Amino acid sequence: MPSVPALISLTAEILSISETTLGFVTHLRDGSDYLERNHPDAKRNFADLIEEMEVAIRGLAEVTLVIASFRFTMQGSRGSMTVSEAELRAFNDHVTKQSTAVAAQTSRLRQLKASCSRIIDLRDALDQRAPGPFRMFSLLGTGRKKEIEELSRKLDQFYSADQNMIDLLQRTAKLARAAVRDVQNQLGTDGLAYAENAVRAAMVFKVYADAFEAPEARLSALADQMHALHMDLRA
Repeated sequence: MPSVPALISLTAEILSISETTLGFVTHLRDGSDYLERNHPDAKRNFADLIEEMEVAIRGLAEVTLVIASFRFTMQGSRGSMTVSEAELRAFNDHVTKQSTAVAAQTSRLRQLKASCSRIIDLRDALDQRAPGPFRMFSLLGTGRKKEIEELSRKLDQFYSADQNMIDLLQRTAKLARAAVRDVQNQLGTDGLAYAENAVRAAMVFKVYADAFEAPEARLSALADQMHALHMDLRA
């Protein structure tokens, strides 16, 4: 099982990219009236950019979502707690479904890589519309110089040619696979699941579920905001 610091580090990265992307979404929303008045022909470009960024953010949210918590009804005394055979089967089925979900999200990485590449192309196209220190941000007419510079730097860091976003997606998917594998090993190492191991397995599962809960909620809410924004820009 990965160390707690490793889990904290990864979730901190996820929250950081969420915060940066939200900053850009807010900046674009605040500048939409200026954009409409002064650069209406660029609205579609921004809409396309936000839509592709939404694909990446939603993909990251879906990877974190697969590690969902599971609640048991415990039996026995505090010192000898166990679960029923029915709940053991339910938990084992739950873990199996998580494994399938992780595999499905991993197979989507190629699509998400393509989306990240399109983000770079769309940003370059917008920057070419407005050469200068503020690049595409000058089309929005909002924000202070230092704020814009910092936001632009962070966007470059996450959605750039070296594709840090893709690396984050891959590492999150890898951790999700490790989480499922850890729980399966806790249930039993011979391909079977044992009731006496279920409590320990559930505790391991909860470590991952708790680590991913806040990032998943933040990313899902952000993706919904991005969807609404690119729809408004196309209206």
